Amino acid sequence: MMARANLPADTAPEDDIDKDPPLAAGYRDGDSPSDVDWPLSIWLVRVPDPSQAQLKTVQALRAEIDERGLSPATEVVGELKNPQGEHSITVLKACDVKRLYRTVHRRRTIVLATGGVRVQNDPSERPTRKGSQPLEHYVSQKASFQLVTKAAEAAQAIDNGLTWWQKPPVLRSWADEPRLLPSVCFAGLDRFGCLGDPEISDFKAVHTRPWTDKQGKEWGIAKAMHTRELLHVAGTTLPLGFHWDVQLKAGRKTLANGWERWEGVMNYVNIHPNAFIRPSAGAGKKVYDGTLVGTTQREPRTPSHRRKGRKGRR
Repeated sequence: MMARANLPADTAPEDDIDKDPPLAAGYRDGDSPSDVDWPLSIWLVRVPDPSQAQLKTVQALRAEIDERGLSPATEVVGELKNPQGEHSITVLKACDVKRLYRTVHRRRTIVLATGGVRVQNDPSERPTRKGSQPLEHYVSQKASFQLVTKAAEAAQAIDNGLTWWQKPPVLRSWADEPRLLPSVCFAGLDRFGCLGDPEISDFKAVHTRPWTDKQGKEWGIAKAMHTRELLHVAGTTLPLGFHWDVQLKAGRKTLANGWERWEGVMNYVNIHPNAFIRPSAGAGKKVYDGTLVGTTQREPRTPSHRRKGRKGRR
């Protein structure tokens, strides 16, 4: 029998995701490099209070990764939450949400989950099922996601992840590719599930350009690139500094991306594919940052859908 002591706390290999892969000289803002060799990264997402089967699955995955000579996985553990009036859910901590999404856009990432884990859309709110989305949807079509429920599935799951990266999804034109969108910032994207061809067709049937999400934010691709940020989606390197110019609906001044909440945002903001939010100078204030450990922040807020429901009962 495997003892739980064999499972360490969250671990991460020495891998600086902010360090860009080698890039030839001469590229300018807006250029699309074609010679970037994106490294491989494996994430092992574990559930809290694992069953014996889940413990064995984690051990099998570690052994398979080691046997193949792959770099050790970044390991994170979700948190069990008990929303009022709902079944319990497991959510990824905001700091891990940020690390994972940054990694997905800077590494060829394989996500191995040993159970159902969700990502909270607004980390300043108390977690609920409606206010969160499955981890699989969160990384949909940007990384390989494998749910591994048995130790016997470990080898096949890693095979599937590596095979996915041998022939990842082919991206279309920048202006017509919803897989570039950050799933926690584009409100309502999650309802289309994992963005394969059928789901992309459904998305385009509902959304005309400029794409407008269910909060009324209009997403237009920026004409001017303000940074030299080097990112990829499914192995396709994006133009240097690629981002959206997002127009907020009149009266709506809040934004969230899975690890931060901004308030007082003016009508216009830049949002990058990796969910980085960049308001115009002096416009908006970050009121919650889930990556700050040990700091005092506001108490978790009642989820927005419950606040609305409460008003309706008055």
